[in-house]
Amino acid sequence: LPENPLTIAYIKESNIWVWTADSGPNQITSGINVIDLRLSDDGSVIAYFNEAGDLQYELRAINSDGSNDRILVSSAEFQAIVPDAASVAPNQFEWVPGTHQLAYNTRVIQQAPGYIFNGDLTLVDADNLEKQVLFEKGSAGQFYFSPDAQQIALVSPGSISLANADGSNVREVLPFTVEGTGEDFAFYPVPKWSEDSSRLGVAIPASDPMATARQEASLWLIPTDGSEAVKAGTIQTVFAPNWLYLSPDLEHVLYVLDSSEPGSNVRELHVARIDGTEDRVVKSQDYLMAYGWTSNETFLYSAGES
Repeated sequence: LPENPLTIAYIKESNIWVWTADSGPNQITSGINVIDLRLSDDGSVIAYFNEAGDLQYELRAINSDGSNDRILVSSAEFQAIVPDAASVAPNQFEWVPGTHQLAYNTRVIQQAPGYIFNGDLTLVDADNLEKQVLFEKGSAGQFYFSPDAQQIALVSPGSISLANADGSNVREVLPFTVEGTGEDFAFYPVPKWSEDSSRLGVAIPASDPMATARQEASLWLIPTDGSEAVKAGTIQTVFAPNWLYLSPDLEHVLYVLDSSEPGSNVRELHVARIDGTEDRVVKSQDYLMAYGWTSNETFLYSAGES
């Protein structure tokens, strides 16, 4: 928030460090195997996911000054979701915008390749530790809260739905079909909320995205006022992890194309309007990687040998 100083939380050698302009870097945990973390919007609380033992996982929270390290969800609570599984771990965990409520879902970790997503969704308050189950196992999917914290986009293989923030009024807004991804689990698109929470944008690849190297992906706009989703346009792209990014205003798309020359490491960085027009090559170089937009006009990328 504007009245709070810039705070950066990061992981170094499996522990949490916090940097502020006033204090510089400060290590706030010790001897904990931290895997991932999330800093609250006000910069005062860090939620983190750690390995508490062999295939034992916890969600915890700690204040940014290093005080009040506490368990939000214990390994026993995770295991109770699927008691006969080898291990149950957090999958997604994100702060509900503007709050100290942490939303999370879970996955089963198994010996075979891939994960089994449990399709659940629970809230835990990092201040009082109270929990609220919004969706039981198998009734949700991946989740994305709107910036105003009033709605949730729920993504499952073949469908995007919207729900109120309390889990009510679930309605499907975009069915789709994507098969043959070449992965050990199904395809989950990642929707992008507009900054005013009035709509979402999402890219859906071809129904069989691995059939040929380049295929057309569909770009959709999904209003939240009850009107139907609109196909905004298409672009030709390659199906890959982090394959494209929509700008914050949902007006443009950033994506990378591999060279069509066999054996070449050259990639093209493209920017186009969401309707597929005005597509242009911004950069062409070896090992290009896109990392997303920092504003409606600027984005991050890297280039050169890794």
